[in-house]
Amino acid sequence: MIDDLIPAEIYERYLTPPIYAPWAEALAALAEPKPGDRVLDVACGTGAALRAVAPGIHPSGVAVGIDTDTAMLGVARAIRSDLDWREGSVTDLPFEDEAFSLILCQHGVPFFRDKAAALFEMHRVLMPGGRAVFGIWDSLDTSPGHHAVFTELGDLVGADKARPVAWLLSDTGEIHELLLGAGFSEITNSTETKISHFESARRFVELFIAGASTLTRETLAQIDDSVRESFIERVAVRLSDYDGKDGLAIPMRCHLIRAERA
Repeated sequence: MIDDLIPAEIYERYLTPPIYAPWAEALAALAEPKPGDRVLDVACGTGAALRAVAPGIHPSGVAVGIDTDTAMLGVARAIRSDLDWREGSVTDLPFEDEAFSLILCQHGVPFFRDKAAALFEMHRVLMPGGRAVFGIWDSLDTSPGHHAVFTELGDLVGADKARPVAWLLSDTGEIHELLLGAGFSEITNSTETKISHFESARRFVELFIAGASTLTRETLAQIDDSVRESFIERVAVRLSDYDGKDGLAIPMRCHLIRAERA
């Protein structure tokens, strides 16, 4: 029962397998991990991306994940206590210059308040010749499940309080300029679509509410139970075209970006 779990556990158990794990595998393939790599996963969450690359750096590699969310880190440690999980800020990474040969950042960059400073820090701790890989969602309308959620949420609480932060850095030109400004080179991008599967549209919305980011949870907490039920139903109606006898199948599109330090 999800009522017995904290949001970070819900995120890992119910949202990571259909949404985040497939993109973590795609990011790992793009990263091309090698034995002996020193890897830093920035904004690691519950650790899906770091877990995906860990087999490739065995046996002599180093794997470190860093995040500001202690609950997410607690879940990450419970799954893989052999990996190094640390609490810290992306704009002040607690590592020496040129400490890592590979940096991962899965869906984290849009959340950074100072994106330029965060990317500069990642570049600082990357070795010359090292590579950094990023997963960044394309525009919200390419992820119809979340588009439906945020559209209905905006109607309830106002668009200014229902900001889909994870989808607000979708322009590849802007991303490219941010990376260049931080010192990265050899920047490549591909945009891919994957299908996420859920038991039903209703179940997707319930899990989104229960495992959402802190900001979204705080917004949803302002809605009383009767209004919340109506909200769930309206989102489910919006997703009816994706909800069939085999459950909900919703496309999600993501930019997969690789850059290097010269």
